[in-house]
Amino acid sequence: MQIIIRSFHGHKYGDEMSVSIDLQGKNILVTGASSGIGKACASFFSECGANLILVSRREDCMKDIAEELASECAVVPFDLSSHESKKVIFDVCRDKEWKLDGFLYAAGTIERCPVKAYQAGIYEKSMQLHCFSFLEMCRYFCNRLYSNDGASVVAISSMSAQIPERGLGPYCIAKSALNMAVQMVALENVHRKIRVNSLMAAMVDTPLIEEYKRYRSVEEEELLENQPFGLIKPESIAYMAGFLMSEESEYITGARIPVGAGLI
Repeated sequence: MQIIIRSFHGHKYGDEMSVSIDLQGKNILVTGASSGIGKACASFFSECGANLILVSRREDCMKDIAEELASECAVVPFDLSSHESKKVIFDVCRDKEWKLDGFLYAAGTIERCPVKAYQAGIYEKSMQLHCFSFLEMCRYFCNRLYSNDGASVVAISSMSAQIPERGLGPYCIAKSALNMAVQMVALENVHRKIRVNSLMAAMVDTPLIEEYKRYRSVEEEELLENQPFGLIKPESIAYMAGFLMSEESEYITGARIPVGAGLI
C-alpha cells in the first residue's frame, strides 16, 4: 500500500514523495479478526503484504474472511475471554514456522454494570478479556521463540479509558488497565526494540455500536452529539494500526494515541 504525500519543502513547489506502509512478508497475529476493527485491520494488513494468523471464537466467519484475503493466513478459533492457556495460538505459529513481526489485540465487548448494582463477576469478566488476556498473549509474543526483534504490538483501547460513561464501569476500567498494561509491556521490551502502543478510539462504526445504542436507548444523531466528526470508519483505525505495524513507526512505543473524532 503506497501513500503519496505532496511536499512543499523541496526545491520545486509541489514535489511529490512516496511513503509506503510496507508489511510485505511480515507475519502478524490478529485477534478479534471476525468483525469490526479486527476484520478491517486483517484486510488492510493483507493488502500491505502481511501473512496473518487470525484469532476469534467465530471460526466460520474467519474462514470466510480468510478466503477473501490476498495473502497467506491461518485460522485459530479461540475464546480470549476464557482462562484457557493462550499458548495453543502460538503453537500454530511455530508449526507454520512463522516468527511473528506484529500482534494486534482487537478483542473486546462492552460490559455494563452501574456501581449501585456492582457485581464482581462482571468486572472480572471485562478485565479478563480486555487486560489479562492481552498480558498473557504478550507473555508469549515477547518470547524470542515466537517473535522477531523490532516487532510491533498494537492494542485497540478506547477513549472511555479516560472519559468515563455512566453504567459502563467494567469497560472503562478495563480499558484504562489495558493502557497501563501497554506501557508496562513497552517498558519491559525496549531491549528488543519491540514497540507496544494503543489506539484509543471513540465510537467506531462496528456491530458493537448497535448494542451500545440499544443500551442507551438513543438514535445515532443523539449518540454523536459529543463526537462531531461522526462515527469512525474501521478502515481509518486499520490505516493507523498499519502504520504502527510498519517500520515507519520505529521510534514510537508506549504511546496511547487518541482517535477521538472531535471528542475532547
